[in-house]
Amino acid sequence: MKKLKISMLGAGSGFVLSVAKELLDNPVFADCEFALMDTAPDRLEAARKAVADVLKNAVHPVRLTVHHERATALDGCDYVITSCEKNRYANWTKDLGIPAKHGVHQVKGENGGPGGMIHGMRNICMFMEILKDMEKYCPGAWLMNFTNPMSILCTYFKNYSPIKALGFCHQVHGSVGVIAEQIGMEPGELEVIAAGINHLSWLFDIRHRGSSESCMDEFLTKVRTSKYWREKFPSTPQQTFTLEVLNTFNMYPVGYDDHIIEYLPFFWEKHEWEQYRFESLEETYAKMSADNYH
Repeated sequence: MKKLKISMLGAGSGFVLSVAKELLDNPVFADCEFALMDTAPDRLEAARKAVADVLKNAVHPVRLTVHHERATALDGCDYVITSCEKNRYANWTKDLGIPAKHGVHQVKGENGGPGGMIHGMRNICMFMEILKDMEKYCPGAWLMNFTNPMSILCTYFKNYSPIKALGFCHQVHGSVGVIAEQIGMEPGELEVIAAGINHLSWLFDIRHRGSSESCMDEFLTKVRTSKYWREKFPSTPQQTFTLEVLNTFNMYPVGYDDHIIEYLPFFWEKHEWEQYRFESLEETYAKMSADNYH
C-alpha cells in the first residue's frame, strides 16, 4: 500500500499545528510523509521545530520533511494543504486604505466588498502558479485550502482548474462552543446544521446529537437576552451586529460580527461604527506589516 504524502504550503502559518495534531493517532497516516514548505526560512524553521515536537506523541511514525522549493514539496503528493499569502498585512492595509480614500469604508476588507475582491484576484494569481505545479508534480492530489477569500478562491478552483479542491474553515465549528454554552451543553452533545457561504453561514437547527430533538428555540431566546451579544469582552469575538441581523431576519448568522458585516454593507454606515464598537483595522494591519508579520 502506497504511503501517503501530505504537503503544507505556507507551513509558517498558525494552521500547521492543527494539521500536525490530526496525524497523531489515526492509522491512515501511519508512515506518511508530512512535507512543510514556506518561502520564509525563519518561519519554516520555527514550524519544523514546533511540528517535530507535536509528532513526538504520534502513535504511528510520521516522517517530517522540510522544503524551500514548491516542486520538491509537491512531487508525488496525495494531499496539498494551503495556508499562504504574499505580503498579507501590507496588502491588506491597501485593501482598506485605497477604497476609504474614495469614500468606501470597510471594517474587514478580507472576503467581501472591494477589498475582498482585490484580495481574491491577488490570491488567484498566486494559486495559478500553485495549481500549475500541482498539474505537473501531483495531478491526482487533492488541494485542501485554508487561504481566504475562501468562496472566491473555491469558485476559481472549480471553474478554471482540473485539480480537485476543497475549502476548509473553522467558522461554524468554532461557533459551536458559544452555542453550547448558551444552552448549558457540551459541544460534542450537539449537531449543528448550517448553510451559506464562507464567513456568512446561517444556522438552521441545533439538535441533541443522535436525535431529532431541537434546541434552536431555546438558543435564540437566550441569545436575545444574553449580555454576550450586547457587550464587548476582550477574550471573545464580538456579536453586537450579529444580534441586529438576527432580530431583522429571525435567522442567526454564524461567523461573528467582523466576518458577517462584509456581506451586509447595507446594514450600517461609517458613523454607526461606534454603536457597533467597530474600528478600522487599517492601522493595525499597517503595524503588523511593519513588524514583519506574514
